[in-house]
Amino acid sequence: SVARTALAADTSMALALDGSLAVRIVQGDSSLAASLSGMTLNLVGTDQSLAASITAAASTTQSQAAAMTASVSAVSAASQSQATSFAAALSTASSVTRTQASGQVAAEAARAQVAEASVSGALGAEISRASAADTSFAAVNNNLAISLASGLSAAVSSAWSTSSVFVTSESARAAAVEGSLAASVSAGARIGQTAQASLAAYVTAINGVNIGVTGAGFCAGNGITLEINNVQQSIVTGRGICLYTIAAPSFNAVSTQNCYDTYGSAAATTSLISSLNVLPNNADLIIMAASDEATNNLAAAIPVIQSTVNSRFISAITFREGWAIIGRKFSDPLAEGRANPRAAVSPAEVAVCASPASYGIARASVVLPKN
Repeated sequence: SVARTALAADTSMALALDGSLAVRIVQGDSSLAASLSGMTLNLVGTDQSLAASITAAASTTQSQAAAMTASVSAVSAASQSQATSFAAALSTASSVTRTQASGQVAAEAARAQVAEASVSGALGAEISRASAADTSFAAVNNNLAISLASGLSAAVSSAWSTSSVFVTSESARAAAVEGSLAASVSAGARIGQTAQASLAAYVTAINGVNIGVTGAGFCAGNGITLEINNVQQSIVTGRGICLYTIAAPSFNAVSTQNCYDTYGSAAATTSLISSLNVLPNNADLIIMAASDEATNNLAAAIPVIQSTVNSRFISAITFREGWAIIGRKFSDPLAEGRANPRAAVSPAEVAVCASPASYGIARASVVLPKN
């Protein structure tokens, strides 16, 4: 019973709501329809006003175009009339000008014919005079050539005879001067040698003996020099290690000398070892130097050289490097030198003597006290 009462109440309320809502929807639709109708009327009015304005503007534009067309037509007609008048005037002026030009051309042609005749006459006269002068000049030139040839032949003969005598005389004088000069040079050389020997003896007596040796590898000159008191000694040289001795106490001359090809021959290295072993243990100087290339077969001799003259560098010299030493047997070296170590030069560069500035000459020198 309570449920049925509640259901009836709900049903009545729903019906009331539906009726109220339907009424409101109908009222809203009517109001919206009225608004839309008003807007449509406004749009139609606006379109009609715009169409009227466009029509008026088009009518104005057509009027302006018609006026412009009329103006252009008038201007064109005037231009055509002026062009016709100008063409007529130009034709008249051209006719007059052609008549005047024809008259001037005829007059200039007549004057040119007169001038041409005058020039032709003058040219003929000049040609005749030139021909006569040419004939006269040829005759004079022929006579002059004959005279000149005769005189020149005589002058040449005389000059040749005089020059032959002069050359013979000068040759004799030159030969005499050459002989005198040769004799003077020979005498000067003898005097120089004597003076050098005297100077060496004086230096020895005052300061002692100055011994110097150099060794140059293949890339630095390839050779050995040995000086006693600044006098170059005549010595044997060769590839490899060269060994020299200078006897005490005078130290004034090379006593023994020999070279061993320690590059090309192991047998030469053996011979060098034997020569070092038999050197006397005394005050004689032992001088050694490397020339060209000395290291290829040198290994066996290095300990012997170190023990004989106490060399510091012999084990360090490289391919084609120079080396020189002055000492006594079983004593520290008096002097020893090697060429530049060439640390920055590769073996390939040494093989072709690249970078010449990297190769030096080994030098060793010592001054021995006087006796």
